[in-house]
Amino acid sequence: MLRAHIVNASNLPNIESLGKSDPYVTTVFQGVKQKTSVKKGDLNPEWDEKLEWELTGKPPSPDEKLELLVKDHDTVGRNRLLGKTTILLRNLMSSGQNSQELELPLVDGSDQPTTGVLRVRMEYTAPRTPQPAPAGSKSAANVAGGGGTKALNSYEAVQTTSSGDILLGQGAEYSAALEGLGVGPRSRDLLPNKETKFQIRVKVVEARGLIGGDLNPTCRVSLGNDGKSTRVQKATSNPWFDEIFFYYLKKLPSEVWDTTLEFRVCNSRMLRSKVVLGVFKLDLGAVYDQPLHAFVNKWLALTALDEDSSGVMGFLKVSIAIMGPNDECPDLKVTGNTGEEDVESNLLFPAGLRLSPAAFELNVFQAEDLPRMDTGAMSTVKRVLGFGETSSKQLVDPFLIFSFAGKEVQTTVVYKSDHPEFKQRLYLGFQFPAFANQLKLVLKDWDRVGDSDSIGTAYLPLASISAAGEDGFLPTFGPCFVNFYGSTREFSVFGKDDQDMLDEGEGEGCAYRGRCLVALRTSVGEYPNVASEPLDFEEGLKIDSYLRRRKYLVHCAFEDATMVSEVDKPVEFEVSMGNFGNKFEDSVMPSPSFTQPTNAVFDGCQYYFLPWKGAKPCVTVHCQWEDISHRLHTLNMLLMTARTLEKSLSFLRTSIQAGKTQEQLAIEFVGVCDQLLRNCRIPLPTPELHVQSTNLLDNLLFGQRRARLDSIIKGVLELKETATDLEEAAEQLDMYAATLRDLAVEPQNSMPDIIIWMLSGKKRLAYCRIPAHTILFAGDERQSGADCGRLQTIQLKFPGTKNKSCRIPALLRVRLWLGKEQESKAWIEGHRDAETVVYAETYENQASVAGHWVTKGPTMTRPKWSDAGGDMLLPRENFGAPDGWRFAGDWFVDPEPSLFYEADAGRSTFLEDVFENENRLPAGGWMPALTQWSDVRGDPSQPRDEIAAPRGWEWNDAWTVDLNRAVDEEGWEYCVEATLGGYGPVDKLYHLCRRRRWVRPRTLVHKVAAEDNVADKEGWEYAPLFGMKFHARERKVDMVRRRRWHRKLVLATEGVPKLPIFHLKDPDSEGGNAVHLSCPKMYLVHTMDQEYQLRAYIYQARDLLAGDKTGFSDPYACVSFLNVSQRTEQAKATLCPTWDQTLLYDDLTIHGDPMFILEQPPQVVIEVFDHDAYGEPEFLGRAVATPTVHLDPSKAKPPPLKWYPFTKGDRADAGELLASFELYCKTTELPFLPPTKKGGTLYYVPSGIRPVLQRTAVEILCWGVRNMKSFELRSVRNPAIEFECAGKIVTSEVMKDVKQHPNFAEPFLFMEIMLPKEPLYMPPLNIKVRDHRSFGSRPVVGTHVVKSLHEYSIEPLMDVKSKPVRRQSTVHRQSTVPRQSTVIDMEPAVPEEPAAAAAGDAPNAQASDRAKNMDWWSKYYASAGEVRKCGDYLTKGYEKLEIYPVELERVACFGHFRDILNTLPILRGKSSEDEESATVGEFKGTMRVYTLPDDPSVPLPPRQIRGIPPSASEEVIVRVYVIRAWDLSPQDSSGFSDPYLQVQLGKQRQTTKDNYRPATLNPIFGSFMEFTCTLPKEKDLTISVLDYDVISKDDLIGETEIDLENRYMTKYRATCGIPREYHLSGPNQWRDSQTPREILENVCETNNRSQPLWLSKTEVVIGNKHYRLSELEDRSAARPSSLGPDDERLALLVLHTFDLVPEHVETRRLFNPAMPDLEQGKLEMMVDIFPKTAGPPGPPFDVTPREPSKYQLRVVLYNVMDVVMQEYSAVSQSNMSDVYVKCWIQGDKNVQKTDVHYRCMDGEAMFNWRFVFDINYLEAERMIVIKSKDHFWSLAEREEHRPPKLMFQIWDNDLISKDDYIGEIELDLNRLLCPARTAADCSLSQLDGTQPDDTANNNNGALTALTDSLRRRKKEEGCQGPVDIWTKKRVMGFWPTAGEVDGERVCTGKLEMEIEVLTAEEAEQRPAGVAREEPNTNPTLPEPNRPATSFLWFSSPWKSFKHIIWKKYKWYMITLILILLLALFLILFLYNVPEAVVDQTVRNLFG
Repeated sequence: MLRAHIVNASNLPNIESLGKSDPYVTTVFQGVKQKTSVKKGDLNPEWDEKLEWELTGKPPSPDEKLELLVKDHDTVGRNRLLGKTTILLRNLMSSGQNSQELELPLVDGSDQPTTGVLRVRMEYTAPRTPQPAPAGSKSAANVAGGGGTKALNSYEAVQTTSSGDILLGQGAEYSAALEGLGVGPRSRDLLPNKETKFQIRVKVVEARGLIGGDLNPTCRVSLGNDGKSTRVQKATSNPWFDEIFFYYLKKLPSEVWDTTLEFRVCNSRMLRSKVVLGVFKLDLGAVYDQPLHAFVNKWLALTALDEDSSGVMGFLKVSIAIMGPNDECPDLKVTGNTGEEDVESNLLFPAGLRLSPAAFELNVFQAEDLPRMDTGAMSTVKRVLGFGETSSKQLVDPFLIFSFAGKEVQTTVVYKSDHPEFKQRLYLGFQFPAFANQLKLVLKDWDRVGDSDSIGTAYLPLASISAAGEDGFLPTFGPCFVNFYGSTREFSVFGKDDQDMLDEGEGEGCAYRGRCLVALRTSVGEYPNVASEPLDFEEGLKIDSYLRRRKYLVHCAFEDATMVSEVDKPVEFEVSMGNFGNKFEDSVMPSPSFTQPTNAVFDGCQYYFLPWKGAKPCVTVHCQWEDISHRLHTLNMLLMTARTLEKSLSFLRTSIQAGKTQEQLAIEFVGVCDQLLRNCRIPLPTPELHVQSTNLLDNLLFGQRRARLDSIIKGVLELKETATDLEEAAEQLDMYAATLRDLAVEPQNSMPDIIIWMLSGKKRLAYCRIPAHTILFAGDERQSGADCGRLQTIQLKFPGTKNKSCRIPALLRVRLWLGKEQESKAWIEGHRDAETVVYAETYENQASVAGHWVTKGPTMTRPKWSDAGGDMLLPRENFGAPDGWRFAGDWFVDPEPSLFYEADAGRSTFLEDVFENENRLPAGGWMPALTQWSDVRGDPSQPRDEIAAPRGWEWNDAWTVDLNRAVDEEGWEYCVEATLGGYGPVDKLYHLCRRRRWVRPRTLVHKVAAEDNVADKEGWEYAPLFGMKFHARERKVDMVRRRRWHRKLVLATEGVPKLPIFHLKDPDSEGGNAVHLSCPKMYLVHTMDQEYQLRAYIYQARDLLAGDKTGFSDPYACVSFLNVSQRTEQAKATLCPTWDQTLLYDDLTIHGDPMFILEQPPQVVIEVFDHDAYGEPEFLGRAVATPTVHLDPSKAKPPPLKWYPFTKGDRADAGELLASFELYCKTTELPFLPPTKKGGTLYYVPSGIRPVLQRTAVEILCWGVRNMKSFELRSVRNPAIEFECAGKIVTSEVMKDVKQHPNFAEPFLFMEIMLPKEPLYMPPLNIKVRDHRSFGSRPVVGTHVVKSLHEYSIEPLMDVKSKPVRRQSTVHRQSTVPRQSTVIDMEPAVPEEPAAAAAGDAPNAQASDRAKNMDWWSKYYASAGEVRKCGDYLTKGYEKLEIYPVELERVACFGHFRDILNTLPILRGKSSEDEESATVGEFKGTMRVYTLPDDPSVPLPPRQIRGIPPSASEEVIVRVYVIRAWDLSPQDSSGFSDPYLQVQLGKQRQTTKDNYRPATLNPIFGSFMEFTCTLPKEKDLTISVLDYDVISKDDLIGETEIDLENRYMTKYRATCGIPREYHLSGPNQWRDSQTPREILENVCETNNRSQPLWLSKTEVVIGNKHYRLSELEDRSAARPSSLGPDDERLALLVLHTFDLVPEHVETRRLFNPAMPDLEQGKLEMMVDIFPKTAGPPGPPFDVTPREPSKYQLRVVLYNVMDVVMQEYSAVSQSNMSDVYVKCWIQGDKNVQKTDVHYRCMDGEAMFNWRFVFDINYLEAERMIVIKSKDHFWSLAEREEHRPPKLMFQIWDNDLISKDDYIGEIELDLNRLLCPARTAADCSLSQLDGTQPDDTANNNNGALTALTDSLRRRKKEEGCQGPVDIWTKKRVMGFWPTAGEVDGERVCTGKLEMEIEVLTAEEAEQRPAGVAREEPNTNPTLPEPNRPATSFLWFSSPWKSFKHIIWKKYKWYMITLILILLLALFLILFLYNVPEAVVDQTVRNLFG
């Protein structure tokens, strides 16, 4: 019911000319119109009337509205509108209240406000909906109400009210919400955000409690656009699906987490509009955050399709798993008894289920600093289209989009404004709590012609603007500016394709794009009525305090610029903050924010630098921002506290590792705690009163931070008192550091980042963003930024998302400082070693005309006086001193520093070149070109013979033609036009131009100071034309020149310096009044400099990337320090080069105070390259190191070598460098230089730094190679292996033929080398495989690098006597051991308690076991924990086997079977960032590394690799048991596969294709295969699972591979698992080829143990240990007769005390080569290996799958009582039904039904009907096996195991319309409901398993007594609970059926039945027909004695009349006949009376 109670209205507008309006209210809802009465002449009417709408079973949509119209009633003419208002029903339906009082302002027809107000009370009563569970059940209690807790996806409990809504407080309820918002560490945050492959598995198990009757449910699972459906389950509300689906995604993880997984349970019979029964949605991110990245066997609460509707529509049980690369899938098997499972304790509610409505309220005030987005042309188009005028400077039409969780709302467009004032409030509704984690703000530029362009994007993380806990708060923000970043601000007509995505928020924005002032508030309780509304005038006034600006300064001093990538043009650097400092921005005052353009100079080796020398460029940005220093100071203080704690903890852990005493460690620990306490007790900064404005979020964050700090203080105090373990205490302090990092987040940081740009001309090349708070100055040093005023090294990066270059654009050393203008004195005082110098700057330009330099001419394209770029007129005489400044001295020429350097700077040899050019006319001859001599670009150059060698250089040779190019024999190359290029070596007729290159080498004789290179003493620099690169020496081709003039400026006043800006008038402008603004140049001139020497000790590198196709590199390292770089020697063909080289950087002049250098030394950059004979060297990786500074060289201590990681782009595993660096200040004599290499100029690493070496032995077991792939189209046949370590090489013998025998005949190799003592410095071992081919060819076909030999280090065993090992005929790998060899020690494990002895003493155990289903599967299921499937196996006392959930080699105690042999991949090919190197084979072997005595005369210890059998081949028998597979990946469109096995060993292959398992993903194979093979030739056993296809090729699902050789060789004896007991017969009969005694003797002998000494059959001695059978075996338990003799049992028990592989089943993962990282399923199996020399093995296990037994189920339905009558007969005027009953077994398509009992009017229907079903039943598993075909064309039947459930439904037959459903019952034959003896005892309480609960029925005394009576009767009759029909065989009684009547669950009938189960033999002996067909026996069923009224009416009309009409209405009919006769008599009487009277009268008169 929806009711609108119209109370009254006030202040209605009067629209009548005469009198007053006559108002009334009218509205229309769902097509029904309602209106109130008319109030005559009343502008304040009182109605007090109710308008009602009846809701027929379906609630209204939450999006529906109720529009109320107040109209003026007119008798003549139309009724006019007085006002209107709209009510959103969403608020009323979700408020949890039945009514709402509303006072609604009225608006007119144009939506403009009026004076009227309407008061309404809205009332809503939801229509009744059926409940998912009966009243009184647990589920019903939770769904219907009653309060409690509700489990969310995050497993947090959220407190709910009785109506199910989340409480609206700001405490614990928001904690659970924030779990989904990203608070705390999440699994998804640990993945790198790069494109990754994922596999999502979804298993749909079953559904319960679906609402509705006669359901045929199916479940559709949708992931994005990929949807898959289960099979339809017929006629059940509790369907069993048990189906699994696979989905694959290849996306960024951040995109995957937001992908929605949807479950829809549908009814297949309903119409499309009503198909959905229930829906559940969740994001994949919530699943990935769970343990094992999975929800396993979780119940989902389904809701209606309309997410805002309340109520649960049913429950769905699912398992969901997400697997990324190398993730393992958890076990998704259905566990537990589903009939007894507690759904509520494992239930997930969807995010939208009964959650509270909420709304974000975003006030958008204004924006500023927006960039230009349109061209002038586009502006013209807008004017043509009629969109108004557009300013050329404000070509942007902005609007803002606010979005959250897929919903968005936007402001209106503000046209032609780069500083728009929006003044709007945006509303965005959502469900609280929402699980999206950030708000998104996007500024866009409106464009009528095309799509709107993004200006910039910003995000507000909810986790930082809200808080969890009791003192938490809802999301709130501002008022505060939000900064937007994106692409560069400069507008481009053609767009910026590589940067456009930055404006969308993808990647890091490289430029400031504007800011917007917003404020956010959150309300919970109702949805917004409108999307947006204008802000009140008062709201605009409140933000004035937040707009107050303060003047700030950004200072940046550039110390060095090295590794500069731009070398062809001058480079400059710009510092900007927001728009301030942007040299291309004309909307703000200019600042001296950019450096002087400077040409990069070559450093002599590899890189380029800018030659700034002692005068370092210094820039200043003057800007104005709001004062938020209180926020940033707090942030810096928290970061300082966290950094200090982390640094202290690092020192503490170093002390722990150094082994300091406990007292010393305790003192350090207390010091760390005290320091933390002091820092946490420092008061947090507070805002300055009346200067700094705060908002609500500031106050909330202040309180939260103070509370968290107090909590840390309390915890640290407790830790100081109670800490006993320093490691645990350090971990606790780590947690406090993480807490401080969490607190150190400032969401309201409105100060833009500082951006440093590298520019060349007007092109922006590279950038770096620096957060403002990191360089912010504060009076308290603890509140200053970490890098404020400090020297830091910054690596620039290229802008855009597509630029993935690994090059460094530039490396800068800068000092940055940000502070208020009045604090700038601190910046000046911070440079005690330098002074700031300010110069006015202008350039004097001249051009050459006729040999004279003039200021006018054709080439004079610049004014006489200009800036560096020639863009601005800067006459020298027009410069006036700025306000507050004065000139000091006159103008002087100051040449640009790079002019002192020529092109050959830094080089010792140089190749001078010049090009000779010639032209010709068509068909003419060649003649000199107009520009006969040029450079490579075609620019004019000096003639060849006029080029002289510079000073300090001399020519090495004469000019020669360069013929080493694509030229003809004379060196010419030809083209059509020189300006177009495209030169070629062949002369064509159409070629008109040609050129050739002349070269001449020269050598540096002596160095010339850079200043001496300037030939022109007047300071001129020359170029052919303006815009080209200038140089110092004049050439004949130079047509222009310029020189730089400077004039020094000094402060004229004391105090804060003002911004020096020159106002220069432009005389050439119109009127001459235009003014140019120019800023001077600033430099930081150091007063101190010092000479330094850097020593770079480059020792070695390891695990570098391969640069060549051979899999190697030719690496060399380039080491760059400041403006000098050097390179090491080039290593040849290695990935682990040892350079052992010291690089000396002498005469390094570093400007500044040496103490600054000590604190902040310059960084060293090391880049490693692969040398290529042709082309550029390939970059392999980069490392950064900080040198150790020694100001006093005499006290210097040598620095230790360290490993520095190499990185390449995003790849962090590019290798490591072992090196160290030290920087000496040359104040005193330096330490001696290291020794030189062979007397040359190269230096070794000195002995004090290089690792200390010791004599070391390296033993190598070079066993063999496997699976070698071909190389250069030829197979590898004769390989040899080369081992290289520390410069020493040993080589194995050449293998004769790898195809015949892949082992080396002599596998033992030995190396005696000098290796470091420290494990940290252990060098790698390089393994190269060479193939020996014809003609002496020995190519390297593969490599492997052992990163460090430390993992193979052992302590050598001394004086171990080698005992000869006799050959055992029953030994496998230990069969023959040479006499000189010894064995590997293996210490025995601690003895375990043996398993209990098996019980049972039946004389014929094997026959008894077969009778009781004691097969191998009983043992398997007992071991797997599936007790209900193992029968009496455990009760007989039999032992279990081990079931490993992983591969056998991955079991932790077996160590991948690497104790004897390691399998190392052999790689070949170039390393790639996206692809792994190709694996071309395997190396089998191992290493042992141990130290040797320093004295060579001391005997060597014995060889440590011992006990290795000969490398000869061994013939073995391999038995493979494949048990079952789990969760296979589907291959067919149906979502299933038809799997079968294919097992391959060598060239042998066996398959089960003829016995494939149709349509299943969890097949039980039970397959056994046996092979005979030769090891090691056939070592790889491959088990593949394929999908059978009839037509196409069978698809590979997945495969797994087992290395049989490793299992054969290992000491863990993985050939055949050791059973727990020794049985001679039965299902556990011994299957090994050796007895336990033989195995024990063999194990002892091969593992260097003493041989067993048998004292008796029950006692044995091994070494010094005694083993007695009585102690190891449980004698109290009876022993079956199948057990073997005592000595064998004792030997077996002793073997279990060793580390040997037990009897087991392993679980192996399946992988598909197409997706090698994603698991495709699991396979359970086991493998046995028996060497033929050991004799024949025992009989194999019989793992054939169990076959079901055949049964027949007979159900005799006698009567149905108390049937609910569905129809009303108008003829008979009574309720009646035409009743029939359906019966079937769930999952089976055989549905049987009775005949129809027509016209059942008393509720009793008689049938005497027999249902007969043939059943295949597995007794051990208590499941039935149903075989069916999915389609009629299917070739094979799909086998399905299901619980045996019997379904009954009662129906009302209808002749024309659809039959009506009455009720149903589901009977589990394993736990059959106990029937009632009489119909009176039959009730719905039987379905609940209990009697009615008196507490749920109002304490009715009579009902309680009845309940007790029923319980006593049940007890007396012996029916205490469920019945096992398979045991009892026959049950008879009454069962109720349940249905819904008027929305309530009631009993709709009672079935009187007899249920009987017979075996197939019994069914043949006692036959019975279906229904009442022959043979109608056992029992005989007569025709039902139905009432005479039971027939079909139209088949016998007379019978219908007799039994229906006559019986019911006979007295009425008789009475009617009598009345008709009487009426007829009266009519005749009246008709004849007049005539008779007349006749009688006449007779009387006339006689």
